[in-house]
Amino acid sequence: MALGLTILFMVHSALAEAPDDPGEFQGITYLISPSRVAVEQPVNGSSYNLSVYVKVNNLTLTDRSEGPVNMTVRDSFWRGIHTYDLTFERNLSGVLRFEVPVHEQRFITPVKTAGPVKVVLPPGYSTGDRLLGISSPDPDVVEANGTVLLWKPSAEERIIEVSYYKSNAPRNLRMAFLFISLLGVALGIYYYLNLRRLRSFQADDWHQP
Repeated sequence: MALGLTILFMVHSALAEAPDDPGEFQGITYLISPSRVAVEQPVNGSSYNLSVYVKVNNLTLTDRSEGPVNMTVRDSFWRGIHTYDLTFERNLSGVLRFEVPVHEQRFITPVKTAGPVKVVLPPGYSTGDRLLGISSPDPDVVEANGTVLLWKPSAEERIIEVSYYKSNAPRNLRMAFLFISLLGVALGIYYYLNLRRLRSFQADDWHQP
């Protein structure tokens, strides 16, 4: 069941575009864990601008062919927005990675890039039960038993929201409903038997001289 809300408002200025390698995932990936969200953003160029409403941690850059790459980071904060101006040591095609803290079971983020989006849920968690949590909009592709959600490229800005829950939550919810139902039946029978007994006593008193 969704216990709260984690908002990762992300604004990506396209100073670096995603590479055209068809063998690589071309969009943003959100890897959710119980304590953090790891974000992977493909970049291609010598600089990038990242603006978010939360402070990021462990900001790293990896060249797809040569491994880790040094970069210069200039960060600023203005009117609730953290801005990171990144300058790479050379022109490259790589992946920018960073983390943000998370303590809830509902993830929502506006996506301002046209590429695809992937959300990977923590191990042992699921989504899709309308009582416990669903994804909005519906993902175009669902993989790995519902733990990997994919949205295809879109020319329009969109807001992706994923409410997730422990995989055993539907079973626990059904068991709770069953217990409540049985308890209701037991209370109904108890009330009915006591009512009959009371009426029996009243009838005996009525017939006594």
